[in-house]
Amino acid sequence: MAFSNSAATKSDTAIAAVNHDQNLVKSALQQGTGNNVNKARVHGSLGKLLLRQQRFQQAEQELTQAIMLEPNNPDWLLARSKSLVSTGKFDAALADAAEAVIHGPDNAEVNNQFGVVLLHKNRVDEAILCFAKAIECEPTNKWYYLHLAEGLRRNRLYDAAIEIVTMLAAEDPKDEKLTTNLAELYGEAKDPDQVMAVLTNAVANQTSTAKLCQRIVFILNQMGESQKSAQAMAMGLKTHPDDAILQHLNLGASGKYPDRVANEFIKDKYRTLANDFDQSVISSRIRTPGLLRAAILQMRPKLDPSRKVPHKLSAMLDLGAGTGMMGIMVQDLTAMVKGIDLSLEMLAIAQKKHVYNEFELEEISTVLASDARLYEGIISGSALRYYSKLEPLFKLLFNRTMPNGFCVFDLEASPDQSRQVVMHNQGFFQHSRAYIESALTGAGFEIVEIADEHLYDRNEQPVKGYMVSVRRPLA
Repeated sequence: MAFSNSAATKSDTAIAAVNHDQNLVKSALQQGTGNNVNKARVHGSLGKLLLRQQRFQQAEQELTQAIMLEPNNPDWLLARSKSLVSTGKFDAALADAAEAVIHGPDNAEVNNQFGVVLLHKNRVDEAILCFAKAIECEPTNKWYYLHLAEGLRRNRLYDAAIEIVTMLAAEDPKDEKLTTNLAELYGEAKDPDQVMAVLTNAVANQTSTAKLCQRIVFILNQMGESQKSAQAMAMGLKTHPDDAILQHLNLGASGKYPDRVANEFIKDKYRTLANDFDQSVISSRIRTPGLLRAAILQMRPKLDPSRKVPHKLSAMLDLGAGTGMMGIMVQDLTAMVKGIDLSLEMLAIAQKKHVYNEFELEEISTVLASDARLYEGIISGSALRYYSKLEPLFKLLFNRTMPNGFCVFDLEASPDQSRQVVMHNQGFFQHSRAYIESALTGAGFEIVEIADEHLYDRNEQPVKGYMVSVRRPLA
């Protein structure tokens, strides 16, 4: 233990020394030591370091100083563009990327970044030209090819995108992301035989992973190819018999539902979805955030910020906070909001939005059972569908809600209302109205409204469900 404490002390001392040196550098800059180019290099280098550490606001400040001193340096403009993208400032990021291209037209990374921001702005044709230019400047960088393939996919030029990813996967057959990307492209191209061929080849080459098998099962389920999905699941379980996600999907296919989806299933799903989740809210026309806010203001009109003296809730809990979309919709209605999610990647994005006062990386029912605080409002969007059995979950919700407090959440509707719960082929659960009502009243809630809603789109088709508003009685 003595050695450990000594090591910790030395580490702290070393970090303090490094910080001291950085302060000396900044002090020298403030005193005007060195020429503008040297000053710009110091600010720019610090900014790029902070960018790698994902300290985006500080990175932006340092890079802005560098650009003021050296406005035509494409490196500083490129780095600030990346930082601005990470905080969702796409217009400013686009301006920096365009300026960087003007001053570095043959810089591969600059052209690639310009394409990346154009994709964020949905200017796909122009992005494709930028990725092509990046490849011309640096023809060995696989990421530029992947970005080009993504642009082609956005334009539904699937054959061209598939050709690029097939070439990359042939060069590196052990790269799981490339193989998964290829399967997803075949899925979007509506070619289930080729989706299966990707898995068959991976199994034959001993490069299949549990995640690849899971993803291919999802893709085939989305396409309505239940027979091929069952074949893929069998192949996956044969090579990865202990995988919790494949086991869960197999249980669903057999009709033996667990009380809730396994944590690893959710973590794995949102690990891959996190970076594009905010964009998917738009593309899938997810209506839940707006519906949720409207339901709250209908129950508690005094919260409305348009009133001269709006009331604020004491505290709110967002179950399945994700990237913070629900938090954004309620942050002006409450003095404090805490976000809960199982996905580290999703919460990392939510944290950048500066919406939540607190975060907890944990499963919902565990937090409801252990959190000592009572909340005046509890909200959830698309998170409670991962529970098949609602009675124990609703009882935990009731116990965590302040008397006269409320809960608002959505649930997908069971396609067969004679069945309390059905597992969707994507692994989550859909519930009947009668079962939801029974579980709520059994937990002690007063039902304010269970509204039939079009929650969002899946495969360009409306998803039917319920926006549920309940209150915990005072008595």
